[in-house]
Amino acid sequence: MSAVEKTPATPKALQQRTPAGGGVKGGRLWLASRSFVQPLIATVVVLAVWQIVVKVNHVSTFLVPAPSAIAQAFTDDPGNLLHNLWYTVQESVYGLVAALIVGIAVGSVIAYSGIARRVIYPYLVVLHITPIVAIAPLLAIWFGLGMTTKVVVTFLIAFFSITVGAASGLRAADPDQVMLMRSLNASEVQILLRVRLPAATVPLMAGIRVAAPATVVGAIVAEFVSPDKGLGYLILEAKNSLNTAELFLSIAACAVVGLVFFGIATAAERRLLHWHPSVREESL
Repeated sequence: MSAVEKTPATPKALQQRTPAGGGVKGGRLWLASRSFVQPLIATVVVLAVWQIVVKVNHVSTFLVPAPSAIAQAFTDDPGNLLHNLWYTVQESVYGLVAALIVGIAVGSVIAYSGIARRVIYPYLVVLHITPIVAIAPLLAIWFGLGMTTKVVVTFLIAFFSITVGAASGLRAADPDQVMLMRSLNASEVQILLRVRLPAATVPLMAGIRVAAPATVVGAIVAEFVSPDKGLGYLILEAKNSLNTAELFLSIAACAVVGLVFFGIATAAERRLLHWHPSVREESL
């Protein structure tokens, strides 16, 4: 065996192998910067190619506006977009919070009661597979054309994922650990806090990560039914006036809001579940 093979890796050598910044903290910063910089560069390239193709081929703004035309539509009246965007964000947040509260409660009941699971679960599935665009007009009749209807729609679109995640997670607790806790005379509350909830965290956070951006879809659908404010209202207004640049701008704003919601849910998942292998693999 050579001398090189016998020499153990020194801390200095390990530090040299670490990405720029050194140490665990530097490695995390490097990974975080990589996860943001690469998509940003790709987006810039796509926008540049889009701009060049539209200008070189003299594509009509009515069909496909150039990115510069979409940016101009924003700078012409930024307050209008931001006001309606904030209204959509409010609807989505209210619906998501309601879905978290009710979904975790219903999921807990389903997890603990076989009767409740057999009775409630079929209705959850039916509610989930029924297109929300078909339910929204009925909700508008029941709750009116204000924000209440839109919050209910966003709640319904997020409710299923959170409920199923909570129920599956609570039922996924290790039976041996539950039996051990019971053999130690632990109460059901102690078992819930120390065994069931930690087991439920992973599927619940996965459900939240799916539900969070979906609430934006629900908000837009509700705004199509009740077009008074929000990004959905801007989309309908741009369509009716044949303003394609405004239409692209509103659609892009919807995508940005959905990405922000997904990013927040993902960051919360990584913060809470940094110890879980699946979360660590996604960070690489």
